[in-house]
Amino acid sequence: MDYMSEIHKGRLVRAPSMFFNASPAERELVCNGMGPKGYGWLVPDTMYGLDMGAAGDVHDWMYAYPDGLTQKHCDDLFYVNMLSIIRQHGGWDWVQWLRRRRALKYYKAVQVGGSKHFRGNGDVG
Repeated sequence: MDYMSEIHKGRLVRAPSMFFNASPAERELVCNGMGPKGYGWLVPDTMYGLDMGAAGDVHDWMYAYPDGLTQKHCDDLFYVNMLSIIRQHGGWDWVQWLRRRRALKYYKAVQVGGSKHFRGNGDVG
């Protein structure tokens, strides 16, 4: 798998090159930010005011097109991208701590509940 780091939604994220080579319309078919499609009210794209949707989009794409990757690998990159966005944004130490804590909860949530969505089974999210 070939990876690249590029800007998506104003955030530097790491993703398979296929993600960045896809058209916005192709990404829109499977990417919807954080949480399962239609559950934005339950799983917000923001963590204490910081938009994390770019990390969610990469994760959605990798679940839909794993190209030989395991769910764990996709989930691990999701976590790495969330932590990277938190670092890029900076801010007060206590807010960064809260965001890292929330990122860990999102990571654990996809580990537990993501298997039914992996490889395009059901709504990717």
